[in-house]
Amino acid sequence: VAVLQKMRGSDCTHEAQAIWEALEAEKNTKKLSYAQLFTIPATLQQFSGVNMILGYFGTLMGSVAPDFDPFTASIIYQACFVIGSFIGVAGLDFRYGGRRIQTIVGLVICSIAFLISATTLVANGSGYIALVGIFIFGFGFQISI
Repeated sequence: VAVLQKMRGSDCTHEAQAIWEALEAEKNTKKLSYAQLFTIPATLQQFSGVNMILGYFGTLMGSVAPDFDPFTASIIYQACFVIGSFIGVAGLDFRYGGRRIQTIVGLVICSIAFLISATTLVANGSGYIALVGIFIFGFGFQISI
């Protein structure tokens, strides 16, 4: 209480009591096992390929859309990440949001984006369509975090 009063400059008894009650309530929380950490959606998200895309983005851009500037593509991809992050964070407190729903929606968006990119590349289609699929993937991945 003394530290809170020194920081706030006023009586912080109610705040200290709320902190204490939260700590006590946390003691009664069910503990998770290590097996529960590896739930299906969280595990699938890690195997989605985002680390490969981030690590080899320049090389990927050179082979997918050689005429497109890799630096510009990287900026657009990072912008998709930022926009997806903002929507993801805002969605946590939204009435129809929540971590589980966002993870499922993000995985669906990532899957559709992969289908767009893979189908286009296998059919020898335009690299720009595959590039748009990669951008959509980045957006969907960030929504689910």
